[in-house]
Amino acid sequence: GDLGLASTPDSTSVRGANLLARWRREQGEAQWQVQAYYDQTERAAPPGGVAFVLRTWDLDLQRRLRPRGRHAILLGAGYRLNRYAITNSTALAFEPPRRALGFGNLSVQDVITLGRDLQLSAALKLEQDPYGGWTALPALRLSWQPEDANLLWAGVSRGVRAATPFDVDVVERLNGQVFLRGNPQFR
Repeated sequence: GDLGLASTPDSTSVRGANLLARWRREQGEAQWQVQAYYDQTERAAPPGGVAFVLRTWDLDLQRRLRPRGRHAILLGAGYRLNRYAITNSTALAFEPPRRALGFGNLSVQDVITLGRDLQLSAALKLEQDPYGGWTALPALRLSWQPEDANLLWAGVSRGVRAATPFDVDVVERLNGQVFLRGNPQFR
C-alpha cells in the first residue's frame, strides 16, 4: 500500500503480511492450545524520514485443566521475538539500528464459581522484557451473569508501561547537533 503523508505530496510504500496457526486438543473438560504467529511489516523511507522492517515471531501455550470442584485453572506460557532493522535519517536515528528483542511470559488463572451466576477470577502474569526484566501483573475480577444475555463484571489489575526502543535507542538531531538521546537506564 501507500501511506500518504500530509506534509508532502509524495507517498510512502508500506507492506506487510502475517500468518497465524492454532492447534487445540480437548480431553474431556481439559484442553491444550498452542498458537504460533508470524508478522512482517515494512515501510519505505518518506522524504527525509526513516525506513524500517519489523519481523515478529510469537508462540503461546495454554493448558486449561479439568475443573476441580468450584475451581477452573488456566496455565500459560509465551515468547515473542521482535527483530527489526531501521534505515536512519540525518534527523532521526536508532542506535543500534538493528535489534532482536525477546519477551516472555508465564501465567496462572483460577476461575472460582461462587454461585450459579457469580464467578471470581484471580490471575497472575509474569512478563519479561529486555529492558526491565520480570514484572508481576496480578488481576482480580468478579462477574455476575443473572441471565444468558446479560453479564456485569468489575475488575482490578496492575498494568505497566514498559520501555521501548524509542525510549532507549533513539537519537534526534537538529542542525547536526544531538538534542534528544534515549536513556539506556529508562525504567
